[in-house]
Amino acid sequence: MSHAVRYRALLIGALAITMGGVVALICFRSEPAITAAPEVSSPKGGRIVSPVAIPAHRALVGQSLDGRDRPAPASPSLAVVLAGDSSLSYAQRLAVIHALPAEFTAEDHATLLLVVSEPRSVPGLSPTQSRAFKNDILNALGRQTSAARLEEIADILRSMAVDPAQEPAMRDYALQHLASLGPTVDDGAIHLAAITGSEPALAATALLHLLARERTGDLTADVRSHVAAAALRLAADPQVPETSRATALQACARLKLAESRPLAFELARSGDASLPLRIAAVAALGDLGGDVATRDYLAALVTGSEKRLRVPAQSALKRFSIN
Repeated sequence: MSHAVRYRALLIGALAITMGGVVALICFRSEPAITAAPEVSSPKGGRIVSPVAIPAHRALVGQSLDGRDRPAPASPSLAVVLAGDSSLSYAQRLAVIHALPAEFTAEDHATLLLVVSEPRSVPGLSPTQSRAFKNDILNALGRQTSAARLEEIADILRSMAVDPAQEPAMRDYALQHLASLGPTVDDGAIHLAAITGSEPALAATALLHLLARERTGDLTADVRSHVAAAALRLAADPQVPETSRATALQACARLKLAESRPLAFELARSGDASLPLRIAAVAALGDLGGDVATRDYLAALVTGSEKRLRVPAQSALKRFSIN
């Protein structure tokens, strides 16, 4: 073989080797990176290597697997959220309510007022979910600043608070949201009527909201006397649910009603009263003060055998005064 032929053969072989390496490199780079196979413990404490290798590639949030940006799904409209055939989950529907702007269009304002005032549950939601959903709508409605719209909200809430077709919980919510609008919108008349009504739970809620007016100087002497009488009546009535009696005792203590001391002392010592009611009575004794015998009783509770009354009694002693 001549030198020219031999040189040509060597050159062809070198080119073949070089091209093969390039092809191999391209193939290698096109494969996803492979992480080490995970190790798991064997029942006997040794290590077993999984035979399945795991690609190290992970899609980023907002990207498809090929790395291209993918658009976020459009937020559902308020109309879709409120629709009876809505296929959205409860959490998705709540998220839309929470994202509502501070001020609504006139149409959305009217629509949301209709939703909260409807006695029946929101279509597609359980009664519990519906109450929470309506409560959050009321929160959103109350953020508006238009005086005219706040008056409209107050009118709806007044109607709901006295409407027997509404669930008791929604009537309670109505009292709470009405009070949150402030004395410039709510004159307290509905709350004053509630404390003398036949529904103890609503009366207890109304008591607390009327008392809150005392901190801002909006509780008149006349209203204060009505609140005091209602609080004493509720606290002393054994037919009233104990949660409402506990709230009424709290009201008596905040009003510093000395005539409620004997009742608070009796309930604190009662073996028939529930623990929450006894705790409320102990707390009331601390706020009301009293004689040496009452102080000594609280001191005995601090070191007594009823462990769950120790901390309330200790707190009451710090506020207690002989009078």
